[in-house]
Amino acid sequence: MPDVPDYEERLSAICGPHTPRFLELDALLHKAHPASPDHAFLLFLAVEPELQNRGVGTALLDAHHVRLGAEGVPAYLDACGHEARRLYMRHGYRDHAEPYGPANLRAFHPMWREPR
Repeated sequence: MPDVPDYEERLSAICGPHTPRFLELDALLHKAHPASPDHAFLLFLAVEPELQNRGVGTALLDAHHVRLGAEGVPAYLDACGHEARRLYMRHGYRDHAEPYGPANLRAFHPMWREPR
């Protein structure tokens, strides 16, 4: 879980009765996350539905990767589902470990990208 003061209480205030599901997700993400080497962690990338398929996500990723490449920093993320996995593969990410996730959610695909 994140090292945030009063994390569970704050999460509960936002998520209400869904808090246990978010805590389960946190635990799964934490367990899958590699401890080393040092890397950037792309936790979320989201584009408004009406703006999708217009290159917005690609522009965000490209800007992020330019900075990481200049600093020589690799990147890690968990792609949610096969479509997201294909997007990230087009941007140089490769499978890092076996997919995982709770039975009621789409699989998470751990992915890694070396700096360029």
